[in-house]
Amino acid sequence: MKVMRLCNPVGHGCRNLRTRRETVQGAAGQAGHDVHVADGEGEVGVKRILLTRQQFPQPNDNGIRELRYTEKALLRAVVVAGQGPYSSDKTRAARADANMRRNAIVSALDMSGSNLMPTPEFVSAGSTDKATKSQYVGHALCVHAALFDLNIPWLVDIENKKLISNYKLSKKPTDQRPDFIGKDTRGKWYVFESKGRSTKPRPSNLKKWKKQAEAITHVNGKKVSQHIVSSAYFKKARGWELLWVDPVTEEDSIQFEFEDMSFFDAYYEPLRELRESGRSPLIIPEGVLFYLPMLDAYFGLHPDILVALEKREPNSITAFASNQVNFELETIDEATVSVFADGIMIALPEDLNNGKAHSPKDPHGKKPKSKAEPNSPFSAIEL
Repeated sequence: MKVMRLCNPVGHGCRNLRTRRETVQGAAGQAGHDVHVADGEGEVGVKRILLTRQQFPQPNDNGIRELRYTEKALLRAVVVAGQGPYSSDKTRAARADANMRRNAIVSALDMSGSNLMPTPEFVSAGSTDKATKSQYVGHALCVHAALFDLNIPWLVDIENKKLISNYKLSKKPTDQRPDFIGKDTRGKWYVFESKGRSTKPRPSNLKKWKKQAEAITHVNGKKVSQHIVSSAYFKKARGWELLWVDPVTEEDSIQFEFEDMSFFDAYYEPLRELRESGRSPLIIPEGVLFYLPMLDAYFGLHPDILVALEKREPNSITAFASNQVNFELETIDEATVSVFADGIMIALPEDLNNGKAHSPKDPHGKKPKSKAEPNSPFSAIEL
C-alpha cells in the first residue's frame, strides 16, 4: 500500500524543502550567511528576510544583513507569537484569540519564494485588516529574529498573566511599556517593542516606540542587555523586511522582578495546552507530535522540556537550549522533525511519509485500521 501524501487540506499544495547548499556572495556572504537553493527548479529552500540594524552600541552590529528562514522556522515563530498575553488557553475565548493571531499571521505570509512576500489576501485586504495582520506579523518576525540573530529562545508578552501575577516593580508603574521580555541561554535579559506596518516607519514613529522599549532597565537585578525596537514592514519588490533599533536608555525606569520559573511557565503553559489541543498524535523518536490544522503542520514539545517543567527545573530548560541554540538553521531544517532551542518541534506532513512516525489517523479525521496494513510505514497506536 502506498502512503497517502498529506497535502494542505485547503488547497495550497504540497511543499518540497529538499535543498542543496549554495554560498551567496556580497552582503550575505560577508556576514557569513549562505542560502540554500532547492534542487530541480532553482527555488530557494532556506530563504531570507532583510534585517536592518541601527544604533546598536558596536558599529559592526549595524547595517543590513540577511536573516535566513525556513517554513518550519517561521511556523515556530507563528506558534510563539500567537500566544498573546494569556498564561493559559483553557477558556474558549483565549483559544479563539490565539487562533485568530496565528491565522492572521499565516494569512499574511507567502513563504513560496526567495523573499518573504505578503499574500494576495493580505494585499487586497482593507486598511484595518492590514494594520491588524501587520502587527501580528511583526511579532512573529521579532520572535524569529530574536532566536536566529541574537540566540534568544524565549520571548514572553510583558502582560502575560502568569508573569505579572508573580512580579514586582521597584518604581511607580508607567503607561509606557514594551511588548516582550526575552532571555538568552546565558541569563541575559532583553526588551523588545514590536511593531508591524505595511509601510516603513517614520522617524517620529521610532521616537515614540523607543520610549516604550526603554521603559524597563533591570530584570531580576540584572541590567537589560538591549532594548530593541523591532518593526516589520514590506516593500513591493523585496517583501517583508525587519528594522531593529537599539536606543540609549534612561536609568530612571522600571526594574522588573519575578521568579525564574514563572518566566518559563508564562512561555510554555500556552504551548503545552496547544499541544494537548492538537489532532492525530504521532509517536516519533523525539517524542510526540500533534497536527495543527491552522498551520498544516505537526507541533510538539521535546520530552526534556516537558520533564523539566514537571520537575520545576529552570536550569534544565536553559541547559537544553544551550545545547541546541548554536545549530545552524540548515541543520535544524534538514531533519524530518525540526527541534528548536526552546524545545518546540515542527514537522511538515509530507516529510513524515518516510515511515519514521506512527500515526493513529490522518489529519483529515479518518479512523485508523485495527492493525497496520502490510508494507505501510505507519502503525496504529493509541494514546
